[in-house]
Amino acid sequence: IKDPTPAPTTTTPKPSAGVVKWSYNGSAWTPTGTASPCPQPLIAQGALLDFSKAVSKVQPGQSRGGSYKPHGGLRWSEYGKYVSGVTITAPFDGEIQAVAQYIESGNYQFTVNIIHPCGIMLRLGHLRVPSDVMKNVLNTAPAARESDSRETFLTGSSIKKGQIIATEVGMIAPAGPDSFGTFMDLGIVDLRAKNASLPAGFT
Repeated sequence: IKDPTPAPTTTTPKPSAGVVKWSYNGSAWTPTGTASPCPQPLIAQGALLDFSKAVSKVQPGQSRGGSYKPHGGLRWSEYGKYVSGVTITAPFDGEIQAVAQYIESGNYQFTVNIIHPCGIMLRLGHLRVPSDVMKNVLNTAPAARESDSRETFLTGSSIKKGQIIATEVGMIAPAGPDSFGTFMDLGIVDLRAKNASLPAGFT
């Protein structure tokens, strides 16, 4: 006679239906379901921007301009010059988590944070001319004010791979010599786990 009680089984959780989204609860980022592994590479060649035309880069994790900067950056122009036509496109389908728009050195600037469902956030700054897609998103944020780059957090806004984000970056006149040029901030943040703490003696 067979035991009518089925034997217990072990199952592997399946990814939740729909697109996984990430939220911050004040101490950690958490997904709405089981996030799939990140694609490799996350940013395919030719996506986001044409890296081959950049003339210099700034490493993340430096003190610049009087404060610590966790993000890096790229520049397309030599000192005192501006290169027009740098186009930034979305390298993957993602959720627009936050935006900001402000005025700096007489220039309109905007920023955008995009989260891939796998848990990687792309942070872009010093974007100057938004695409029509981004104009619609930025219209939901407070109007640009001088030196007020506070982010507006969004829900329900998304962008598709290949959609244009900006058609110009950096600053033009009347920006002063140290701010004038074609450049942007670029940060990539892994939301899936916190960085390990550095030892007390780290220098």
